[in-house]
Order: sequence, then C-alpha cells, then structure tokens
Amino acid sequence: MVIAEAAAHIAPMDPRTLIASRIDLHLRRQLGMRLDCHRALTDAAYVRDVLLVCDAMLGTDLPSLAHRFRVEGEPRDQSSRNSSPPSATWSPTA
Repeated sequence: MVIAEAAAHIAPMDPRTLIASRIDLHLRRQLGMRLDCHRALTDAAYVRDVLLVCDAMLGTDLPSLAHRFRVEGEPRDQSSRNSSPPSATWSPTA
C-alpha cells in the first residue's frame, strides 16, 4: 500500500531520458566515452552528432536506440492538427 501511494506521487520519466541513459551505457561499453544526458536533451547539435555516431555502430543496439530517441522527440499531436479538412465556408476573398 505504501509503495502504491509513493508511486502515485512520482512523475513519469521522459522516455528520451531513459533512452539517453541507455545510449550512455552502450557508448561507454563500445567506445569508452560518456554521453552528457542533459546536453543530449537540450543541445540539438550535440544530440545530432551523438545519434550519427550511434547510427554508425552497426551490430550493436545503438542504431535502434538512436531511432527510438528520434521518434520520441517528434511532436505527438501534429497528426490531429492536420486531420480536419478546411472549412467549406472559408474563402480567401471573403
């Protein structure tokens, strides 16, 4: 009961944070380099370079982790904005 109450107060972790920590683990194992997880979530140029390194590491989990990181970074509600057709009463001349 106490665990359930405590879990209810914990905010869910951003999936990109979890993926970044897994990328960090794999990069340390494969290349001996660390990933700055905070910078990976805030600096677009840094994360682009890191993900390109991951893409090049064929035969490991890094390319799939890079793909998942990119997918999680895409806006979720974009499809709902584009799904409704334009109003039939709207006219550029009206």
